[in-house]
Amino acid sequence: MQRLFGERVPQIEGVASSQSPPTSAEILPWIRKNEIGEDSVIETPFGRRQAIYCDYTASARAIRPIEDYIVENVLPLYGNTHSSVTVTSEQTTLFVHEARQEIRSMTGAGDGDSVIFTGAGTTAAVELLIHLMQPENLFDIYNHVPDDLIRILEEAQKAHPHCQILTAFTACSNITGICLDVQEITAIVKRHAYIVYKAIAVWDYASAAPYVDINVNGTQPVDAAFFSGHKFIGGVSTPGVLVVKKSLIRTTNPKRIGGGTVFFVSFQQKTA
Repeated sequence: MQRLFGERVPQIEGVASSQSPPTSAEILPWIRKNEIGEDSVIETPFGRRQAIYCDYTASARAIRPIEDYIVENVLPLYGNTHSSVTVTSEQTTLFVHEARQEIRSMTGAGDGDSVIFTGAGTTAAVELLIHLMQPENLFDIYNHVPDDLIRILEEAQKAHPHCQILTAFTACSNITGICLDVQEITAIVKRHAYIVYKAIAVWDYASAAPYVDINVNGTQPVDAAFFSGHKFIGGVSTPGVLVVKKSLIRTTNPKRIGGGTVFFVSFQQKTA
């Protein structure tokens, strides 16, 4: 039995445009102009000063056009996505699935990938990934030098010959801003998969996602990628996102039981 609520999302035809996408120099003034709080003034030891927000790598701020759209088009028919018996629940469910389609397009996710919204950010996505994979043991091996990756893989396999090796990397450091070559490193892991037992590569895009292209099915497909929606411009209060290969999922049991996790109940069984 599968849980299918609002899965048939109407296809929206794209509007053809001869205009090229706006450049950063063109779009940044628009963002600044529409940023809620852009003109805030605060009291400081040096007198009243305009507040300048400089922590977008931690969390982005709200944008007026997005908030206006939510107020005018989303909230009037807001409802519970756990059902589809009312117009409000059906419309809200459609909004969620349309958002999932957008994430699929943005990340290059295919039929073999699950796109899951969870929690409040990347941390929740990582926790869910571990729950879905059901590993027996976790060993943390971290090294700054990519050239050592092959040696680390070989040592991990020797120490744990019967374990699946999960390699986790950060696409971009939130401290230095240095980005790793996702394709190259994933290729190294996959190329030496014969050395280790089914080595897989997962990527933390928390700091990188708003600024770089993500393709989980490129020349070197990644096994999972995760990021925080709230780090995107206008993404206030949005959830964490997990894109994971369905082949890695070993359990269908909910990570947390509660509202919306039970689908069908009878005297003999229940389905979550």
